[in-house]
Amino acid sequence: MRKVIDGHAYDSDKAHEVGWWDNGVAHGDLDAVIEALYRTKSGLYFVHGEGGARSRYAQQDSLGGWTGGESVTPLSADDARRWAEEHLTGEEYEAEWGTPDETEGRVMSVRVSEATYRAIRRAAANSSRTMGEVITKAVATCSKDASE
Repeated sequence: MRKVIDGHAYDSDKAHEVGWWDNGVAHGDLDAVIEALYRTKSGLYFVHGEGGARSRYAQQDSLGGWTGGESVTPLSADDARRWAEEHLTGEEYEAEWGTPDETEGRVMSVRVSEATYRAIRRAAANSSRTMGEVITKAVATCSKDASE
């Protein structure tokens, strides 16, 4: 599904699917719901949801009855992370955001290119570190080089 909201294009065919869930009701049932979390190339998150005629995705038809429907809902990075915590497996969550850091620290959201994101994720996997630890080390190294 493609939708433009507030000047941003959200296209489930072109975005990266982070993960999905369903409510366990058979597809085609009036109460069925399935949602997928996506990340656009520019780093925006959205949920594409579909559901039956008695779900939150229901739409009124031209005769005044109800039918199944679908919609796109943009999410902030924090809302996307909360959605993922609620609906995805630990592995799916960590594939997108890395292993949650159990030490104290600040949480921040930044946009990086897809290539940079993949490089950080790859470095984390190869060194058994979190993505946050990889970034922290890179910044420390960069700061040290700048002061020399």
